[in-house]
Amino acid sequence: MPAYAIEGVSAAYGTGSSQRPALSGVGFQVGAGELLVVLGRTGAGKTTLLRVLAGLQKTTGGRILEAGDPQGPKDISALPPHMRDMAMVFQNFSLYPNMDVRENLSFPLRAKALGLPGSEIAARVAQAAETLGLADKLARRPHELSGGELQRVAIGRALVRRPKLFLMDEPLASLDAKLRERMVLEIRRLQRSLGCGMVYVTHDHVEAMSLADRILVLDRGKLLQEGPPADIYRHPADSRVARMLGRPGINLLSHEEAARMGLPPSGNRLVGIRPESWKVTADPKGPALAAVVEQLGPQMALVLDVQGIVLRVTASPLLRAKAGDRFRLGVDPAEILYFDT
Repeated sequence: MPAYAIEGVSAAYGTGSSQRPALSGVGFQVGAGELLVVLGRTGAGKTTLLRVLAGLQKTTGGRILEAGDPQGPKDISALPPHMRDMAMVFQNFSLYPNMDVRENLSFPLRAKALGLPGSEIAARVAQAAETLGLADKLARRPHELSGGELQRVAIGRALVRRPKLFLMDEPLASLDAKLRERMVLEIRRLQRSLGCGMVYVTHDHVEAMSLADRILVLDRGKLLQEGPPADIYRHPADSRVARMLGRPGINLLSHEEAARMGLPPSGNRLVGIRPESWKVTADPKGPALAAVVEQLGPQMALVLDVQGIVLRVTASPLLRAKAGDRFRLGVDPAEILYFDT
């Protein structure tokens, strides 16, 4: 059952005659307990979408509806941020440097409008600290914490509010790769244990595939595709979506290039083949010349030159290969994707 429904939401940058579209008729639903990832490049409108949901930016069209009212969905499009049951975690940690962890966690609860007694505030802070592994860090100030601990405090400030919906704006972007990988697991575990809805924004397709129950692909303010991660990876709606998922990236060939390689006729369409879809066989007389060979642990990545056509291919690390070697290539026709040009 959806907790929120976003219907044809539009927003703009700037004011008056200098306005530029930021979102154009974006519509989707967020289920109760669902982790929804919004994936897109810089400038796609991801942060704008979160700000619109949180009430930090006005819409120029569309509605935001909250479910759960016995009398039907409630339109919250015009409500100020403090009246929406949401909490946002920003890309930068936004912690108060003069406050310790306990004070940073309790700060959102001390607003007079909430009217929470001190005992309730203390109980919420203690619970959040325990959940996030910060119980022994409550007396420390931000400069005494690691990057992962700072991020957990930032998440904890949202957690103590016990919102219906978490909004995460690239919360791991400033962390190193190893810490980011660990925090992805922590966020997934936390979201599952809380059973809350979450909208998580990222430009990183690995994060998106690791975290999401469902992915929304956003580009230049428009929703290109939504669905489970595996479905979007296997059946991208168009070449823009196909390019956003996968590393190494998908090979996109014109119909002329596909014909030169002896692939099935594409009907003047763009041909897409994932690197892992190629079958690579060593052959000193093969048409594919290895330009670059990279060992990536569980797989090998090769850049091949086939009659001037550059292909990215992955293979088993057991394949013996070095730059200058030649190979034959094959592909199952069922693995080939076709896109309108």
